[in-house]
Amino acid sequence: MDTQQRLLQLSALFQISDGKLVCRGCLVGQSLMDAEKAFPHAKQCQNHHPEIRFPWIALHEILDSVRG
Repeated sequence: MDTQQRLLQLSALFQISDGKLVCRGCLVGQSLMDAEKAFPHAKQCQNHHPEIRFPWIALHEILDSVRG
């Protein structure tokens, strides 16, 4: 999957609001300070994907790949 697709996939699931990464499905937020903890989705959240347990880290990796 290319960088743009990865970024689109992540932005479909999360948005940054008030310094937190917020799940678009359950509206739970996580601060950057908790980036090394798995994202705390609500129990019934449909946006909970095992491959994106650490969305801050995923975002960082995507941005690093753009920078080179």
